[in-house]
Amino acid sequence: MSPLKPLIRRQDSDTRGRHLVADVHISKGELVFCERPMISLQSTGNVFSGALTCHYCGTFIGTPEQALTIATDPMQLPKISTSEDQQDIGEHSIVPCKDKCGAVYCSIECQMDDFEWGGHKELCTGLIEEENHPLVEFKKHAIESNEIFLLIAQWIARIHNQEVPYHDDENQNTHPYTDFMMNPWWDVVSIKSPFDKSASSDAEIDELVESCKRLCKESHAFLQEAWSEHKDSNW
Repeated sequence: MSPLKPLIRRQDSDTRGRHLVADVHISKGELVFCERPMISLQSTGNVFSGALTCHYCGTFIGTPEQALTIATDPMQLPKISTSEDQQDIGEHSIVPCKDKCGAVYCSIECQMDDFEWGGHKELCTGLIEEENHPLVEFKKHAIESNEIFLLIAQWIARIHNQEVPYHDDENQNTHPYTDFMMNPWWDVVSIKSPFDKSASSDAEIDELVESCKRLCKESHAFLQEAWSEHKDSNW
C-alpha cells in the first residue's frame, strides 16, 4: 500500500482487527491511496454475469456487448474466454489462458506473468483430461463450498514460487504474502458479535466450526494430492 499523502495510518486492535485511521480531514471524493491487488479473485457468479476481469491484475476486460452476451446466455462464456480473436482490440482485449482452461487476461504480459510465478501454472486444468483429477476435484469442491479456497491455492502457489520461508513464530512472517495472515476461519466464525440480535446458540456455532474444519480438510486433501511435489511443505 502506497499512500499518496500522509493521510492515514494503520492500527491493530482486538475489537476491530487491522484497520486504517485518518490523521487529517479527508474531503469527499479525495483520493487516499492507489494500489494494485497483491492477489485477487473474481467470483464465479460475477463471471457468469458477464463481469470478466484479468485473472492476474484484476482489471475489467471485454466489451459491453460480450458482457451482455454472457449475462444473457452463460453458455457463451467458454467460447468467449478461449477465443484467440480478441487479443488486439485495445482496452477491451481478452487474452485466453494458453492452455484454454477458461482463465482470461488483459494482456500477454499478464498471461505470462501469471503462468510463470503467479500460480496459474500450478492451478491450470486446461491440459487435464481426467474428470476426477485431484486438481479438477479441488476446483469443483471450492466452487460448490467456498471459492476462497481458490484464492488460498493461488496464494500458496505464489509462496512456493517465491520460496517464502515458513516460520512458526508469526512475528517473523513479514513477507508481503504472509504478513496479512489472520486467525483461522473456524475461530472467526465462532466469535459472537454484540450487535447480532439473532445470535446463534452454542450448538449451532459448534456445528459451524466443525463444518469449516471439514471443508478445509477436504480442500487440503485434494490440493495436496494434486501438488504431490509439495506434500512435505510446512505451508
